[in-house]
Amino acid sequence: MTRQSLFTRSKDFWHRQQRWQRRLPVLLIAVVVIYGGLWWTAAWQIQTLATDWIDERCQRGDVITYETLTVKGFPLAWNVHLLQPSWQPNNVLWPEVLSSPEVHLSTSLSDFGMVTLSRPATVTLSQKQPANAARLRADVTDFWLNLRQPGSQPSGKLRARALEFEWPAGSITAKQLDFTWQVATSGGQNSQELQLDLSDITLPDSPVLSSGGGQVSLEVDVIGDVGDGRRDSMAAWRDNGGVVELRRLAVDFPPVTLNGDATVTLDQDLQLAAAGRFDVGGVDTVIKSAVQSGHLTPRAAAVAQFIITGLRMKNKNRSKQTIELPLSIQAGKIWLGPVAIAAVPRLRWDPPK
Repeated sequence: MTRQSLFTRSKDFWHRQQRWQRRLPVLLIAVVVIYGGLWWTAAWQIQTLATDWIDERCQRGDVITYETLTVKGFPLAWNVHLLQPSWQPNNVLWPEVLSSPEVHLSTSLSDFGMVTLSRPATVTLSQKQPANAARLRADVTDFWLNLRQPGSQPSGKLRARALEFEWPAGSITAKQLDFTWQVATSGGQNSQELQLDLSDITLPDSPVLSSGGGQVSLEVDVIGDVGDGRRDSMAAWRDNGGVVELRRLAVDFPPVTLNGDATVTLDQDLQLAAAGRFDVGGVDTVIKSAVQSGHLTPRAAAVAQFIITGLRMKNKNRSKQTIELPLSIQAGKIWLGPVAIAAVPRLRWDPPK
């Protein structure tokens, strides 16, 4: 190889490198433009899907309002910002108004379809009728919703702190709520599996129960599709074998403890029908405290103790610290074994005219 040919080849190499160097910025700009176009297309689709869902719910009778709905987060995320959102579902199972000053939701390029709460949000759930004056307020700190499940309802999780439920007679507070839900299949039917844990509950001053430190935990399977919660949907849900399986209910509120399970459905008149068994502890202490505080007369206490003694005789192998209560709901009443102890308010499946 001569010096001239080596020089020529080196010159050609550097010329090619220079051409690539000149083209590289153009390619980088083209990639950025194309990626930016795809990002804005996805942002537009997300905003369109959100507004279409809102329009669909409004056509079903829901009342949904908001001041602004914007999508930001370029280049790696899509952040949906809702200012002053309010949702009033047209559903007799949920006749409240859900509102918040602002909500920030996001999904990312690496986990597209998983919607999460990107900033804590203060949420209020209040009654439609202001006269009832019942309100639940909470600070939602964690929320995610899995929308990558074609053909089924999404699963999700919610965590809230500083919960406060207020009504004219008083208020109840709790430090933390954990709530999860997911779809499963049971007996050929879709079911919604719900799990709720409420901790550090504080009640109004009570001479019977401790004022704070309560815990509630429950696991529920809602088998079948309840639809929009109206009369026809609920009748179809019942006729197709729809039931609510309360797999576990655990309450620990000193001195009372309660553990049990139950099955709930609707009768032919679309009223509650249920059956369950619960192990209850601390009953003797509660009766004694109720008598001492004047909330229970000695005669009523004697009758209660007589019933409790009878229940304990039926469960000789159980600890004396707990009793098993067979509870049921039939014909508009709550039954403790064969004895009706309270009335159950009738369910209204159609909104008042």
